Amino acid sequence: MGDDAAAAARRVQERENLRHIIQQWNANRLDLFEISEPNEDLEFHGVMRFYFQDSGQKVATKCIRVPSTANSRYVIETLVEKFRPDMRMLSIPEYALYEIHENGEERRLAEDEKPLLVQLNWNKDDREGRFLLRRMDLYNFGMSYEGGSSTLVNTLPPHPTTPIPTKDQPFQRKLSKREKKELKKQEKLRRANEANEADSSVAEKLYTELPETSFTRSISNPEAVMRRRRAQKLEKKLQQFRSKDGGPDTGGTLKIYGESLRPDVPYKTLLLSIRDNALSVVGEMLDKYGLYKEDPNNYCLVQNVIGNDDGYGGPTSPQKEYILDDDECPLAILMNHPPSRGSIMFHVRRRPADHGPRKRKKKPVKGAGGGGPGGDAHDHRPRDPYFLPDRLPFLIELGPDGSELGGTGRQHQLHLNVTEVGTDRSTHTGGQSLQLFGSNIQPRHCVIAHTEGIVTVTPCSRDADTFVNGQRIYETTILQHGCFVRFGRIHNFRFIDPQQDERHHLIDRGNYERYPAARDPILPAVLEFREESEDAFLHAITTDLDPTDVQFKLAPTYTLYMAARFRASTHYRPDLSPTDRAHRLTEMLTKVAAMVQNVIHSRHGDPTSLAFWMANASELLHFLKQDRHVCGYSLDAQDILAEAVQVAFRSLVDCMQAELSTSLPMFLEDRDDINEEEGSTAHVLSILTNTMALLRRCRVNAALTIQLFSQLFHFINMWVFNRIVAETHPNFCTRVWGVRLKRRLARIELWAEKQGLELAADCHLARLSQAAMLLHSQKSAPDDIATISSTCFKLNSLQLRALLEKYQPMQDEPKIPQDLIDNVVAVAESTADGLAREDGREVRLEEEIDLQLPFLLPEDGYSCDIVRGVPSGLAEFLNPLQHAGLCSMNPQPSSSGYWTIYMHEQDMRPPPGPRSPSVMSNRSMSIPRGEPEIHIIQLHKSNNGMGLSIVATK
Repeated sequence: MGDDAAAAARRVQERENLRHIIQQWNANRLDLFEISEPNEDLEFHGVMRFYFQDSGQKVATKCIRVPSTANSRYVIETLVEKFRPDMRMLSIPEYALYEIHENGEERRLAEDEKPLLVQLNWNKDDREGRFLLRRMDLYNFGMSYEGGSSTLVNTLPPHPTTPIPTKDQPFQRKLSKREKKELKKQEKLRRANEANEADSSVAEKLYTELPETSFTRSISNPEAVMRRRRAQKLEKKLQQFRSKDGGPDTGGTLKIYGESLRPDVPYKTLLLSIRDNALSVVGEMLDKYGLYKEDPNNYCLVQNVIGNDDGYGGPTSPQKEYILDDDECPLAILMNHPPSRGSIMFHVRRRPADHGPRKRKKKPVKGAGGGGPGGDAHDHRPRDPYFLPDRLPFLIELGPDGSELGGTGRQHQLHLNVTEVGTDRSTHTGGQSLQLFGSNIQPRHCVIAHTEGIVTVTPCSRDADTFVNGQRIYETTILQHGCFVRFGRIHNFRFIDPQQDERHHLIDRGNYERYPAARDPILPAVLEFREESEDAFLHAITTDLDPTDVQFKLAPTYTLYMAARFRASTHYRPDLSPTDRAHRLTEMLTKVAAMVQNVIHSRHGDPTSLAFWMANASELLHFLKQDRHVCGYSLDAQDILAEAVQVAFRSLVDCMQAELSTSLPMFLEDRDDINEEEGSTAHVLSILTNTMALLRRCRVNAALTIQLFSQLFHFINMWVFNRIVAETHPNFCTRVWGVRLKRRLARIELWAEKQGLELAADCHLARLSQAAMLLHSQKSAPDDIATISSTCFKLNSLQLRALLEKYQPMQDEPKIPQDLIDNVVAVAESTADGLAREDGREVRLEEEIDLQLPFLLPEDGYSCDIVRGVPSGLAEFLNPLQHAGLCSMNPQPSSSGYWTIYMHEQDMRPPPGPRSPSVMSNRSMSIPRGEPEIHIIQLHKSNNGMGLSIVATK
């Protein structure tokens, strides 16, 4: 029984540890890539993204649901089915799964490895990688190993070509099907080999063709992950500062110059200990500059001693310059260098070919405390003019209850080094220590590190009670300006960083009430306006507003939200009854929504105004829906704003389509482009770029941006495709035009990938892209039917027949047989036509002008989730109104800084009660509170594949 209980306890502990690791993964990942909680058997599942590239094709990506028990072999079988569903009728080559990282590292997964577990292990270092499905026959082709060496030998023929009968050779032997197949295979492998030779790195190609965007990455907040990586790296570095007896050793920051590596970034500041040698410094510098593939042994660290001036104002001159040996420690050299002998600079340069180790006397490294004769305890810190005493961050003491002590609170400056906090006054930190006594203070309580303008605090043990803004911390945490720090139970401090504070012009060391406690659940600011000037105030921020004069483009939204909160509070007319107050609030919000709608209707031809008000109307609608106090009284306003957002969206689409219609004729100009700037796609790309810049400048929600560009991509697809299939003069159905269309479409797709719109472009340019592929591909032999059907699956039977019958072959091309056209059309009738009829769409030759997709209001991704405090542009926007006496805004220093403080819970569900019809609910004034209703849906698959791809459900 005892063994069973111990085994059960271990099982529970293992499950708890696994749950903790999964929670850490989910904390920084998009919802799509969240991993489920482990069950009693420690099994879990999650969605993973995989990449694949066939020879000569673009990199493709798929997301599938993978359980923790699935090995690589099972995943590969599923991926082959997902990426190449036509592989069943061909011989399946060997595939392998690789994990590839951006720094060039790659590793092949064994067949029994679990990809989901491999991905979960990335969380240890907060690294991000990609899984690539690779065809091993294409990867290994053309490479052989002679005598066990790794020399690559090209075994391919130079350029095999298919023999074509001509007038000069009328009796040339016709190749058999087997010979054609072998010749075609050799040509395919030759192209793959050329592609492999052209690519220096698989990782470089993979990350270049599909860069990190909101579509391809799985990390939800890259900035937070980077901060955590820096904190972990800093904590690991601080561990190196501790000597063998457990006390902290000496360390600090050192400026290393790397102008020879990158002239535009002259230096980097490294956090080093006195034991870090020159070779490790060179390696870290190469990593800092992104030169991961460079060998540190090819570089060296050069010490340059700059002599003092002669006392008469003369210029300084270099006295000595020599290369450090790999085992010399630059920080120790700097600490032991007398200031009277000049200053030292360190440079990273390429190592000379004739360089050898210097002959030097071995000197023992002095103690970390700088205890030499005449040594100063602070001399080991780098003398950086950017960290003068009045610019250093510091801690200001508070009362035991967190209250201000006025001028009696002591200050403790945080120098560029490590400050140890505890009851012991250790000399290892060179005199930098904060000695505290009292309950729950450990001898070595925590360590505060100041480096590269970042200050962090790290508890030395789990028993060291350390709090930041009221939250207990157990690992390295970055201190933000104005935050509260508590050591033990009674020692409270506020952290002040003058360099951060200078941006807000609030520095005042004599009055620390500028830095109040940031913990009250209130808005960052309040706004008041008089009832008699309400109309003038509302017109000033809606109908009379010029969007080009507004720096913070969402200023009207935040102003109107503060106005709504003021009208809903008792600060407005305390004598009113709750019913009258609610009635006045509803009237004001309805009036505001109508004003916004009228502005959008009156400026339906101005793209700048439409983008500006679409962003503000959608943001204001989100505020009204999610505010738990205002939601029930803004139903009419929500409906009006929802309609206004849709009108602004449709009008903006019309404006952009009108601009595109004037530039798209150049897309079909009968000429070959010399370069992209003067090419036929230049005007189209210019319109798309300007549109994206306008949406970003106005802070339009990302989901609305994707929907708008989906409409524009569909318009380009419709306009060009309809002219190809409908017009007879000129005839675009030729191989030359197929090549031109592919090249011009590739430029648009490349632009879309850089903007994170690759999925929208692939989806809505598909028919035009497949038509270009059809015009360019082989279509004369019966073997081409399967290729055409698999690559042109978006084209229906009418479109395929029109393209093939109108096709004008070149002089060296045979005419397309009529039976091939009939067979291709028959396949399309049973596939593409059938799918269209199932979706209720008509099978027609030309593409429809309008994209048949419903307009969707975004559920998340709004600015209030990331804006903290009062934006500087908001105060600037309200200044003229305050001078005119229309309103008054007052910041609330004790606020937590969140604009979502009055919103619903994290799941963002609307509260029980009436909801707006804009979210498809009945306007019922009494919806009972109860448990949510559960609906079960089933998605059936026709095969035994694993998981589900991203599918469309009804």
